[in-house]
Amino acid sequence: HVGWHNAAGAPKLRGTPASLALLAMPRACVLVAAALGLAAARADAFGGASCPAGVSSCGLAQDTLLLQTRSERSVVQHAALERTPAPLRSSDKVFLKVPSTGKRLTIEPNGHVHTWWDHTGRWQKLTLERAAGDGEVRSGDEVYLMGWTDKRITVQGQRVHARWNHKGAWQRFVIELPGGGDGPIMPGGTVFFKAHTGKRIDAADPKAPGTVRARFTHKGSWQKFVVELAEEGSR
Repeated sequence: HVGWHNAAGAPKLRGTPASLALLAMPRACVLVAAALGLAAARADAFGGASCPAGVSSCGLAQDTLLLQTRSERSVVQHAALERTPAPLRSSDKVFLKVPSTGKRLTIEPNGHVHTWWDHTGRWQKLTLERAAGDGEVRSGDEVYLMGWTDKRITVQGQRVHARWNHKGAWQRFVIELPGGGDGPIMPGGTVFFKAHTGKRIDAADPKAPGTVRARFTHKGSWQKFVVELAEEGSR
């Protein structure tokens, strides 16, 4: 029921049910109230949050903030995936760096192999070939190392050279992670190369700087190489 009138003559409501109060409100106010209620409901559904007392429009702001947060999270996740390096694959071009000296395995035109220089040029670039064919290179795989001369690194006794293009036992190495197992070989990872003799390539003897040989079965600092991705092969 209508209680009393104000000075302007407009009825003021007192004790009126909510449905009658809505009928008494101007149409524009009803539409605004409905829109704000819908926005708040959507915010509650997604974020589980309610507006503070006396604030009727925070639902819309919460909805916008939720969409922005989801978008930013998606961008961060995508960037993280792009930064994550993929395992090395057969035909990738790599450098082999001796971690204790910073020098890289080098093949000269005459097939001489050494680690005198820290260059990342043509003479240092090797093609990593998986003996079993295309695919991801993993610890325990047999691989070949082909130089820019199209000759492959060869172990002949204790000597290491790159004078032949053969793909035989003398050119075949088992690539190994320090911890063993069969995990993927990642760019920047440390590896060993075990020859057909059971000996591993070493290139960090301080008494013979730059000399590359295959003398010992050890998996020590002299035998370590960091495999660096120079360029991707055919993937």
